[in-house]
Amino acid sequence: MYYRIYPLGPDGRYLPPIELECDSDEAALAALTAVDPPPPHGCEIWQQKRFLGRFRVGPGGVAVRQP
Repeated sequence: MYYRIYPLGPDGRYLPPIELECDSDEAALAALTAVDPPPPHGCEIWQQKRFLGRFRVGPGGVAVRQP
């Protein structure tokens, strides 16, 4: 399945996306934790038109959902 990670800039605007081909939402979240360096201001993850949520890479390299 096709996913996009949209890193957020310090002003909350989208930066250029990272395009992924992943088998599941869990695999897309794992791919976020592998981005080097992780987006410092968080990101949004989308699977086509479906919004998965806003995330940040937290302590221990785990994807954490943001409010």
